[in-house]
Amino acid sequence: MNKTVSFVFALLMSLQFSFAQDSGNFDNLPVSDKIDWIYNKSGRYKNYKVVPQQDLKKLHLQVIDSIKQYHNKIDEQAGVIEKQLKTIDDKHNKIEELKVELSDSQSKIDKMDFLGMQLSKSNYSLILWVIIGSLLVILIYFFIRFKDSIKKTREARNSLESLEIEFENYRKNALDREQKIKRQLQDEINKNNRG
Repeated sequence: MNKTVSFVFALLMSLQFSFAQDSGNFDNLPVSDKIDWIYNKSGRYKNYKVVPQQDLKKLHLQVIDSIKQYHNKIDEQAGVIEKQLKTIDDKHNKIEELKVELSDSQSKIDKMDFLGMQLSKSNYSLILWVIIGSLLVILIYFFIRFKDSIKKTREARNSLESLEIEFENYRKNALDREQKIKRQLQDEINKNNRG
């Protein structure tokens, strides 16, 4: 048994010596490669692998350190994800606000105030064209009436002028007749006075 213990001791020492030489490379290896390295460098005793405690402790510390680094990375990534989710929520809220503002703006653009009523642009345009058409019809009606009035006024003037001319002729004729009758009367009065 003494031989076996001394053999194991010698084996462990050689392992430790070889491990010390390769420890510079060992620190740079990933965890799975470190386990393989320890497995390959460890000695054999019957059906068992003999691994120096020092190597196991070093591996254990490095695994714990790696796990802490991964936890830190996970926490950091979780913080980044949470921050991004908050940013995304803020952007969604902003998008919803902008959609509401856009809808309000479009409804304001599509509607107009007319006599205190909110009307769509098409209704406003229709009402405006009906008013313009009505005013145009009224204008045409009054233009025709005005033209007719001017025509009637001209006819009335012409009739008046012709009546004035006719009246003047009648007055002249009446004056002439009156003068004739006065002369005849005077002649008759003069005849009667003489005779």
